[in-house]
Amino acid sequence: MDKIRQEKLKRFRESITNKLSNNDNEDFKYEDNRTILNIPWKDNGEYQSDDSDYQRYLRTLNASIFLRIKSINERLIDLSILNQLKSPEQIFYNEVLVHLTYYSKLSTSTCLGFDYFTKDNSSFKQWLTLANTTEHYPYMIFGSRASGKTLLCTKIVQYLLNTLGKNIQCIIRYVNLTSKSRHIIEIFSSICTQMSSLQHAPTFINDQEVNRIEYYQSVLTNLSKNQKPLILMIDGIEEMIPQSQYVSSIAFYQALLQLLPPKVIYFIISRTNS
Repeated sequence: MDKIRQEKLKRFRESITNKLSNNDNEDFKYEDNRTILNIPWKDNGEYQSDDSDYQRYLRTLNASIFLRIKSINERLIDLSILNQLKSPEQIFYNEVLVHLTYYSKLSTSTCLGFDYFTKDNSSFKQWLTLANTTEHYPYMIFGSRASGKTLLCTKIVQYLLNTLGKNIQCIIRYVNLTSKSRHIIEIFSSICTQMSSLQHAPTFINDQEVNRIEYYQSVLTNLSKNQKPLILMIDGIEEMIPQSQYVSSIAFYQALLQLLPPKVIYFIISRTNS
């Protein structure tokens, strides 16, 4: 039976090749394409609608055509975006894409007890209430290494996105995920750059360190005044501050841990207990 099916598929592929090669006009019309693909399955020029091998091949053929068109379109979209970006913008675009891809992968994982956490954890419920009504501090998650902090952070972001609706804006960073996310200055600058693309955010000029902190604070204030929700997540914040750079990095660390304006800022931080 397998040999008969393989022979049918072979004849079908050869028929497609012959049809395409014998047609001198490369600009096929819609009707021409439909005629070319409607190739007889049997040697006598007929085929049965209930022929399972024929139906299976057509499904495979349709799936192959769809996946090919999808991949071409995705490639064209990527090229169109990259062609419009300058080199630093391409680096930033790729940086954000890596973090979001990692988030998408983690968000599909199961976090045991998370439903109980969102419904019955008093500290989380209190923080979420404060974030919606008044000034509040970032939500800190402490734990030992490999205790599930990264997954919990990711699931909280996913929960907030599902709860707060479509208008929510989101910035996600996983420390040490890329070469541009190893130190607090790099991540802080990257966050400010992404903030500049948000609604009601002023233009960001990547210049002095003090300007970054002032810009970060001004964006939070503007988003709060205009009630434009923002989720900001940094996973593994303690790993961004090597001892050799602690003094120069402390201002950025303090800026991230400052009191946040009400209603719109949902800031989640995880760090390892020392």
